[in-house]
Amino acid sequence: MLQQEKGWTSETEMSDGQIICRVTTTSDAGTRRIRALGYIGLLATGRNHEAHRLAIA
Repeated sequence: MLQQEKGWTSETEMSDGQIICRVTTTSDAGTRRIRALGYIGLLATGRNHEAHRLAIA
C-alpha cells in the first residue's frame, strides 16, 4: 500500500528475535514525513486504514 499510494518502499526482517521494519523513499520531504509519523503513524497511513475503521464500526 505504501508503495502504491506514496511511492515509499517497505521491508521487514527478523534479527536477533526482533522484527525490523524499514520504510524508505528517495525524496527529502518523504524522509521527513516517515520520521515524523513513526511506526504507529505508518500503520495508520493510507487508504487501507479507512476500511479497517469501517470494519470496526
